[in-house]
Amino acid sequence: MSRSIAEFIGWDHRCHPRKWRDELAVVCEVKYDGHRMSVWRDECDEFAAYGRKTHRENLWTKLFDCLVKEDIEKIAKFPRNTVLDGEIYIPNDHSSSVATSLAKGIPNVRFQPFACPFVAGVDCRPVSFQSRDDLLMSLGFDPPQELSEWPEDELSLQLLAEEANIEGFVLKQAHYRGWYKVKRVHTVDAIVLNCEAGKGKHRGRIGALHLALFDGDELVGIGKVGIGNDSMWRDQKPDECIGRCVEVAHEGLLRNGRLRFPRFVRWRDDKEPLECGPEQL
Repeated sequence: MSRSIAEFIGWDHRCHPRKWRDELAVVCEVKYDGHRMSVWRDECDEFAAYGRKTHRENLWTKLFDCLVKEDIEKIAKFPRNTVLDGEIYIPNDHSSSVATSLAKGIPNVRFQPFACPFVAGVDCRPVSFQSRDDLLMSLGFDPPQELSEWPEDELSLQLLAEEANIEGFVLKQAHYRGWYKVKRVHTVDAIVLNCEAGKGKHRGRIGALHLALFDGDELVGIGKVGIGNDSMWRDQKPDECIGRCVEVAHEGLLRNGRLRFPRFVRWRDDKEPLECGPEQL
């Protein structure tokens, strides 16, 4: 949300995550593979939607062209001075991305609110989860899906998310503040196709690895990953890296087929390059 609008409605929208092990989590909510989005109706009956990429490529201005009809009808009934914070996502379709739908105007996007900081001009941030759920239902939305019980360690939650084929979970101590996000970890074993020289303090060392997968007899590039810990790379030379297999964590694929937010995990010298195929993605 833009600064001026946040000041106008008196809403500090920043949530500060806290480690849930150190403070008791009250609920554990399902997180979809989408983008955070705030939807607002002001006192003049104007509607707006704001997300982290509102300023980029003009994608978010197309939200109302891409929402499914049911959600548009619910938002149209918002009382004045209402703000819902939530997530836009595409249900049951892991082959499509929200960004692609927004760019092409495909009406397959859903809005799942998970917080209602303001409803009809009333500050609802201090309310309980039960009161929040009642407010969301009064506006026509189902409350976020919750787990009745959840494991105490993060790894078990990640495995549970993978088993359920969802993006992850969000643990919360309060309706609006105090949350911790646990996301499913995606990994891929890839081949080092090339090396990129480091810059600045990393000059003379490897800066990044260019990655590829074997698709039949062809090598298909999937992006690059940064160097990570200095000590891990201190004695590595480009000719020693090219052709080796490496494990990389990521958060899915971009529209161009490149890895999203790749992170170096470890070398996989126990694997052969031909074992690194696109079926992992």
